Formats: sequence, C-alpha cells, structure tokens
Amino acid sequence: MEDEANIASTNAEVVVSFHYLGRENRGIMIATAFLNILHTTSEVGGMEIDIGADTRPFRETHPLVTEGFIITHADEVRTEHRLREFRAWLDQAVAIGFAEWERQL
Repeated sequence: MEDEANIASTNAEVVVSFHYLGRENRGIMIATAFLNILHTTSEVGGMEIDIGADTRPFRETHPLVTEGFIITHADEVRTEHRLREFRAWLDQAVAIGFAEWERQL
C-alpha cells in the first residue's frame, strides 16, 4: 500500500456512544457517533517528528452524525424494524467516518 507511511502517523477510531436521555433512566437512550483521531507525529518546520511517550499525543474529535439514534423501551415490539434502522444509521456514520479519516491523511 502506497500510503502506509501516512497512515502510520495517525490512528483513527469510530466511536459509538450510548447515553440515557435526561437525568433519570426513563427508558430512553440515544446513540451518538464520532471519529477520534490520535496523532502520534507532528510536523514542525516542514519536518515530521515523533511525539514521544513523555508528550501527550494530539487528539481530534469529529462528530459523524447530526442526529443521534434514539432507542426506547417501546421499541421491543418492533425490534427487527428498529435493528434495520440502527444498522442504516451506523453504516452512514461509519461511511462518514472513513471519508473524514481519509481527508485527514
């Protein structure tokens, strides 16, 4: 692969996070997705330098979706339908994440 040197300088992960909506558990959760890019090298004066273990790596976070995926206790009666919707939502988030990661290389 030609771009291996570029890819080695950053690590990326698509993170899906589930949260209860509101202060109390009312049976409603929301899933959000973001891209977390960890830079292990930095460019200084046109030269790429390795960020050492004694230095915190630079981290970028990019939201991947404008709206989270809401899950409620009432979804139990239509599980298959909601599962298909979640998969479509997740596929979209991952596709956006890959595009953003590629743009960052």
